[in-house]
Amino acid sequence: MNRSYEGIVEVYTFLDNLRESGIVNMFAAGPYVKDAFNTGDREARNLLTGWMQAYGKTWDGMLHRFKEIPSQ
Repeated sequence: MNRSYEGIVEVYTFLDNLRESGIVNMFAAGPYVKDAFNTGDREARNLLTGWMQAYGKTWDGMLHRFKEIPSQ
């Protein structure tokens, strides 16, 4: 499923908050994404991987926003 820019921001913000809570090691956060956003395993894993790759580079985890809007 292709998520909109706003949808990705929502998922990444969820992952930021999950990280800050310390509830789970982020490498095991896929099931949380799957449950919270009603996705399949693959999509949850892809969203988590995208967040991990973007964190600190193009995604500002403290402000919960992209540093620059990614090309779509």
